[in-house]
Amino acid sequence: MRSRQGHGKTVEEVLRNARVLAHEYDDLDVAAAREQLTRERADAPTGIEAGRLGRGLTLSRHERAARELGSTDAMVLASPYAAHRLSRLVNDRRIEPRGALVFACLLHITGHDEAAGFWWRFAAGAGSHTAAYCLYLDHRTRGEIRDAHHWLAQSHHLARTPVALDPHDARDLPLLPESVRAAILEQCRRGDLPRLPHALEAVVHRLRVEDDDEDYGEIPQPGEGLPNALAAAGSSGT
Repeated sequence: MRSRQGHGKTVEEVLRNARVLAHEYDDLDVAAAREQLTRERADAPTGIEAGRLGRGLTLSRHERAARELGSTDAMVLASPYAAHRLSRLVNDRRIEPRGALVFACLLHITGHDEAAGFWWRFAAGAGSHTAAYCLYLDHRTRGEIRDAHHWLAQSHHLARTPVALDPHDARDLPLLPESVRAAILEQCRRGDLPRLPHALEAVVHRLRVEDDDEDYGEIPQPGEGLPNALAAAGSSGT
């Protein structure tokens, strides 16, 4: 797959340079991915943390956190492991917590913010430092500083915890079509919040929803065949 995005880079080159997966069984390397996106930001040479839009307006802290969280969503969903991990969340005897991270980011990028928080907590409880970092950013966007600091500390703690090898983990099974992966990474490079095409968003919006949770409201469930449904929607002309 050689479709190219900004600065003449393929999706695979951006992900490889970002060291999204520093080890093929490790969690997402958030810091390295963020650093790479910062370097790719032509409109804001000092990156997301500098808090500047291309037009020169200063961003607030919660706006910076929102853009960084969107960038993390995009990196997780563009990972070559995403489809396999998401399929194992629903189709395997043993639930794959890394799949919960993928599902949470999919929910968040399609506007299901509260439900994404539920699944990020599930993944963080299973040891995902990336999910804990997403929760840190999510609380930052809401101005909930005490909760944000808690999850940042959890992310640092989990990042120091060895990650067990998974012999069944598979790559080269992208969850999103090449053009969509390139588009959401390019949106992040520009400093925009990433969005999926309407056809792919519709797949997520049609997921079965459990009864309202007291803390998180309606929680979409990752139905069997979700990766295939996204692939079908993506191949229909998105």
